[in-house]
Amino acid sequence: MCADPNQGFLKNKLSWKSVGLNVRGRTKKLIHSYRTTIQILTAANALLDALGENSEDYLKPDFEKMQQGAKPKAIYSRTPQDEQQRFMNELEYCVQQEEIPLQHIMVLCSDSYNPWELKKIIEARLGTGVVSNYKDVNDLRNLNGNTLKLVTINSCTGMEAGVTFVLGVGDILNKPHHLELMEEEKDIVRSESYRKLYVAMTRAGQKLILFSTLPLPEQMVGFVDEEK
Repeated sequence: MCADPNQGFLKNKLSWKSVGLNVRGRTKKLIHSYRTTIQILTAANALLDALGENSEDYLKPDFEKMQQGAKPKAIYSRTPQDEQQRFMNELEYCVQQEEIPLQHIMVLCSDSYNPWELKKIIEARLGTGVVSNYKDVNDLRNLNGNTLKLVTINSCTGMEAGVTFVLGVGDILNKPHHLELMEEEKDIVRSESYRKLYVAMTRAGQKLILFSTLPLPEQMVGFVDEEK
C-alpha cells in the first residue's frame, strides 16, 4: 500500500494510525518516479515549493536515471471560451498530425467544465465514440481501450497517460482568492489547490499541456514553456 504525502495525504492531522493501520517500523520512502519525466516532475515540485512548506512529509524526488523529455507547456487564454478553443486545436493536432493513439491521451478538467458537455465538443471535432467519460457509468461499463480518457481533476488520482491535457488551471489557482474566505482559510485552500494541480500534472508520462486564464505561480517560471 502506497500514499504520496505530496498529494496531501497525512495533512490535516491524518496519520496511518488514524486510518487504522499500524505501520511503525515497516514503511519505506519511495523517492524515484517511474511514471513521468524529469521536466514534468521538476515543474510539479516547483509548484509545491511555492507553498513554502518545510515538512518531513514533503518528499523531494530522486531525479537520477529518470527519463528526459520536453518541458510542460502552459497555454494562456483571456476567457474560458478561448481556452476551450485553444485546447481543441491542440488536441486535434495531437491526434491528427502527431498521430498519437487515442488510448495514450488523457484530458483532465476542473470543476468549471462539465465532462458530458466537453465530451460532446471533442466528439464533434474528432468523431463519435472517441471519448470515454470516467464520470459516466455507461462509458465505464463499455470501455474498449481505444478511446481517450476524460477525467475530472478531483477523480484523477491513480490515473496516467503518455499525453495529458489539463483544463481549467486558472479556476484552481483562483480558489484561494475568493472574497468570502478568511486569511487563514485562504492558506488552507491555496495548499489544497496547489496539491490538486500537482496531482494533475504528475498524471502525465511524456507530454503535459496546461490551459489557464491566470498565470502560473512565479516559482514555476523557467520550468514551463509559456504560450500567450
